[in-house]
Amino acid sequence: MNIDHDEPYAGYDDNREVHQRINRTLQQAGIPVQTDWAETDLIATKMNADLLATMSPLDNDPDAILLVESTIEDYHRHSERELIGDATGLYVLFAWDTSRIVAINQPEDWAALAGSMYPPTHECNVSADYECAEKQATELLPIKRRNIEIIYKCCTRCRDWFGLDAANRERRRHNLFNADSLSTPWPDRERVWKPEDTEPSW
Repeated sequence: MNIDHDEPYAGYDDNREVHQRINRTLQQAGIPVQTDWAETDLIATKMNADLLATMSPLDNDPDAILLVESTIEDYHRHSERELIGDATGLYVLFAWDTSRIVAINQPEDWAALAGSMYPPTHECNVSADYECAEKQATELLPIKRRNIEIIYKCCTRCRDWFGLDAANRERRRHNLFNADSLSTPWPDRERVWKPEDTEPSW
């Protein structure tokens, strides 16, 4: 390799130090080191992009986060919960059927799945506004929490509720939409969800 003395690290892989640390760990564990990192780096890059991708402004909304945490908890309450597909690191959960979570390859895959899994009823899964039109859900509301995309059927009143300021949200808040009824505090919320998890952790 010809060394450019002005750029002594030119030509080196940006992930070289990471690869070296991983290989030292593999050696210590008695596992053969990895020499071809191209495919591994591509997978890691995609997973990181999927994790950081946003679906809507509600991804960072405190009330929306409260809602999705509660929905994920609902999934874990099912004694016969189901993972559909091979573990991919990215998942979609439909609020109208929290007994199963679906592995997807691309963040936008939820839309095609929603079309095939949409139930015949129009029940609002959000119930944020005290005048929620419970049987008149007219749109799908996607919210992403770490590596899980949660999809809700939502009525117009509840969708508009998320557009209100804090004071008006409180004035119109449904009595079922609050911290005590929606969410149980789980530890380590920054960790991404894995299929083998037995309780919500993200």
